[in-house]
Amino acid sequence: KLPNGQSTRHPNVDQFIDSIRERLDQAIRISGKKPLGKTI
Repeated sequence: KLPNGQSTRHPNVDQFIDSIRERLDQAIRISGKKPLGKTI
């Protein structure tokens, strides 16, 4: 959510973006534990 309290997007879009951010965070944590050679 934006700091100034704007909610111009639909709630399901916010949920979608939040889930993507969580998946990205997990992927970054996992890739951080492995050598970066073959992850891409």
